[in-house]
Amino acid sequence: MTAAEIKEYLGMCIELEKEVYTQNRAIAQLRYNISLLGNYRIINEPTAPGKTVNENGINTMFWGMILAVTGGISIVIALPISSDFFLISGVLALLIGGGCWFFGRIIYDEDYKKAVRNYNKKAEQYKVEILNDAKRVDAERIKKAVLQSNMNTLSEANKKSRRCLQQLYAKDVLYSKYRNYACVCTLYEYFASGRCTTLEGHEGAYNILESELRLNRIITQNDQILASLEEIKLNQEMLYDSIQDANRKADQIIRNCNYMSNQLNGIQAQGAELNARIERLQTTSDLNLYVNACAKREIEYMNRANRIF
Repeated sequence: MTAAEIKEYLGMCIELEKEVYTQNRAIAQLRYNISLLGNYRIINEPTAPGKTVNENGINTMFWGMILAVTGGISIVIALPISSDFFLISGVLALLIGGGCWFFGRIIYDEDYKKAVRNYNKKAEQYKVEILNDAKRVDAERIKKAVLQSNMNTLSEANKKSRRCLQQLYAKDVLYSKYRNYACVCTLYEYFASGRCTTLEGHEGAYNILESELRLNRIITQNDQILASLEEIKLNQEMLYDSIQDANRKADQIIRNCNYMSNQLNGIQAQGAELNARIERLQTTSDLNLYVNACAKREIEYMNRANRIF
């Protein structure tokens, strides 16, 4: 196998790895966005006020009643014995106690009425919030259906891209340990820069890669790549550029999906009618163009690989 053929093969692997990475990233973001839509808020219903809304009023009424009862008893005692002291004291106690009771009742009633007015205001606000939340959920239901349809489309494309990538790797051009995004980018960079012309041997790409791994100059673990982009930028420029390009493409896919979902804002449709509208919208969407381009590229790559290997 010539160096040019190996380089061509690695280039196809890179594009498919980038394709799968882009789709995975976009699918994960879509799944998260979908989880935020169509959920009812927790809105606490206000509690009606009880009759014990004002302790001061109740206390004043209680002691006024005690004083009035005491005054009444004093008057009853004063009448048989003709005691002016008990009579006057009883009358005063009765008047003061009655006044206190009446005053406490006014305080109690006024605070209770105030609490009821406050409750009624909150109850009306609660009804408005419930209604607005229901309207929001209905609107988000449409957007959620569009995004879910987009995610399903992208998931199907992702399955085909991953299957095509595995078929390409199955040509056994690369050892299995080097069949990942980071390794194919790094190996391609060796061939593109002229550092090697073969995969195997003392001066081959595998040997260079292993040497740089031992020196911790490169990273090939997928879970460490995103956390070490600046480090990768210095020693694995091809991988860095490819990931950055994939991130931009994934963000563009998400923006296009959001734009598509916003186009159906305000419509009154559900079931088969809603699905039909979404399908018509997807036919001319950027997502559909992207998926078709992926499918076309995958067919082209497999045809090229079958001719060469």
